[in-house]
This record gives sequence, structure tokens and C-alpha cells, in this order.
Amino acid sequence: MGAGVVSVDAPGAISLVVPGNVRALDPAPAMFEAMLTGWTRQQQSRLLSKKTIGDRLGLVRRFTLYNGTYPCEWTPEDVEAYFSARLSGISPLAHSTVRGQQGDLQPF
Repeated sequence: MGAGVVSVDAPGAISLVVPGNVRALDPAPAMFEAMLTGWTRQQQSRLLSKKTIGDRLGLVRRFTLYNGTYPCEWTPEDVEAYFSARLSGISPLAHSTVRGQQGDLQPF
């Protein structure tokens, strides 16, 4: 670190989930995985079940793959497109399922 720069371990800081001596060759996927790890820990601290946490992580991963972007690039239009696609096609999801998934994605 440069002179006068102090590392702060604020809740959600990447330094809490990635060792300080590790540098990612491709930082975007590493940051995303660190975000998921931190979010998992937050959900565990709220005593959510492993199934709930796993379902939410799976949703975030599917959403990321669908959009081809990371969270800092997501837009409301991305959310609309993703859930519109889930409501149509050969095997559309029930409206209640989509509403539940929207609620699960929102806190991330």
C-alpha cells in the first residue's frame, strides 16, 4: 500500500474474503466470487437455511450468466429481460416463482 493508505476491514470488504497477499490475474471474476462469499456469510449470520442460501446463490449465478455482465454493470432493463424470459418460452415459471426470485435477487 502507498504511504498514508490504510486498509479498513469494513463489512463486505474484499480483504475479509481474499488474503492480502493474493492478486487475481482477472480481477472481475475474483471480485464476483468474493462478493458471493461475503453475501453467503451475511445470510448465514441471519440464520438462513443452507437451501435458501444455495437457491439465492444459484439465482445470482444464473442471472450473471444470462446477462454476461457483473453486478456493477447490471441495469433495471437487465432484470426486466431476465424475468420476462423466465415467464415465457417452453416451460414458463409461475408468476409466484418469479416474484419470489425477484425478492431473492433484490438484496444482492
